[in-house]
Amino acid sequence: MHDDAVFIPGRGIIATVDVSALTQHGDALKFEYTDRFGMVSEGFVLRFRNHVVAFENRCPHWSIPLDAEENQFLDSSQSFIFCPMHGASFDAESGECFQGPCLGEGLERFEVALDGAHAVIKAARPKLRF
Repeated sequence: MHDDAVFIPGRGIIATVDVSALTQHGDALKFEYTDRFGMVSEGFVLRFRNHVVAFENRCPHWSIPLDAEENQFLDSSQSFIFCPMHGASFDAESGECFQGPCLGEGLERFEVALDGAHAVIKAARPKLRF
């Protein structure tokens, strides 16, 4: 049986988002998807510098959304993703936490392929830890 013939939540394409409104650095939109446990979760796409990135909208410290204000994910200098609850700071390209209570952890980053005005969002393959 082919892998693409079987639906596995949280694998493969999880969302397609119209990103035509993301015209400026820092613009972002949230989207819903079904995670690997079959639960409805929230992600976001973000225009960062000259490209589009996507992450799960959940801080690894307390599992809370990262946007205190609707679709606002970057810090005031527009340099990194910032969790307003406890000040965790994340690299906006890799999702790795470089400051705050979840130092050494990271956001779940999704693969993004642009297809015209749409971003096709795919779940990354799970990382195995030994």
